[in-house]
Amino acid sequence: MRNIFKRKNKKPEVNNRVVNFNPKQRQAIPRRKSPSKIKVNVSDGSKRIIAGVIGFLIIILLMTALFSILSSPKYYISEFSIIGNKSVTEDSLNQILSEYKDKSIFLTSSSSIENKLLDNFVFFKSVKVRKEWPNTIKININEREPKLVMINLNGSYLIDEDGRIIDIISTKSINFSDDNLDIIAGLGDPNADYVINILELELVDEGIIDPTDEEQEEFDYSTIPLSRKLEILESLENDLRSRAEENFTLFNEETANSKYASLQRVFVYENIEYKQFDFINKELMLLSLEVSAFFNTPDTPQIIQLLWEGDYLANIKLDNGKEIIFGTARNISEQLEDYTIIINELKTNGVDYSRIDLSSKKISVR
Repeated sequence: MRNIFKRKNKKPEVNNRVVNFNPKQRQAIPRRKSPSKIKVNVSDGSKRIIAGVIGFLIIILLMTALFSILSSPKYYISEFSIIGNKSVTEDSLNQILSEYKDKSIFLTSSSSIENKLLDNFVFFKSVKVRKEWPNTIKININEREPKLVMINLNGSYLIDEDGRIIDIISTKSINFSDDNLDIIAGLGDPNADYVINILELELVDEGIIDPTDEEQEEFDYSTIPLSRKLEILESLENDLRSRAEENFTLFNEETANSKYASLQRVFVYENIEYKQFDFINKELMLLSLEVSAFFNTPDTPQIIQLLWEGDYLANIKLDNGKEIIFGTARNISEQLEDYTIIINELKTNGVDYSRIDLSSKKISVR
């Protein structure tokens, strides 16, 4: 018979609380991380500050290194190697280049040296500068080529292929007035004051005019024949041309004694005092060079004087006593071809001449 009064086993109690323990379920227990695995959160602002400091330090290091290089005597310019110079003395070049010596090659501009030389030496057409490390400047010079010597009433000048004056051979200031130049060029006026003044002196000598008679009415010079005025003008022209030729002879002799004696010379009745770097009439210059090349052959008469008459005409005086006029308005090759044809025709027909004008298509022979 069951004992209905048997005691039942009670569940264990802890402080009257029931603890249910399930080994398959574990509670998350926070663990302390080791110091080596602790993450430090840095803000973006802090990162920028750190990067800026590092960048600044790098810049300081680079600037220090750069300053050390720039200030090093190893890179100071100590030598100039020059190629192509024929016309400028070594002392003149050294004087200009001295301002660059002992300067840092890094801080010296090649174009600065090039411009300095071109500004100071008109003979230099182009200059190329190259740096050769650590301390040498190489300079390659291309010089202007002298082509002819122009002689006017005030001096003789060396001209290059561009029509530029690159040297003044000699100079002597002699002032011819504009009226004088007109008379020399054959453009004098027989009724101008310079003719009347001479005529007045002649009339005084002849007793026609009494200079002491203050009440005498002004003499009417229109009553004087034109032929007499033209004679005075011609005499005045001859006198002025004689003075001009004296100048030409002087400057021509000085050119003949210079290193440019072999160059063709052209003469100009003008009163301009040129300076280096000035330009002359390039068209006339090129015409003169072609004409000179044509006549400087054994089969042609030789040029004894090449005279520029105004801005467009070149008068060639030959050693056979003939004159040939060339002009810039026509192609020079056509003019030289016409000259050859005319000369052959004149020889064939046994006709002599003193002057041929080829400057226009209407050629004149006399």
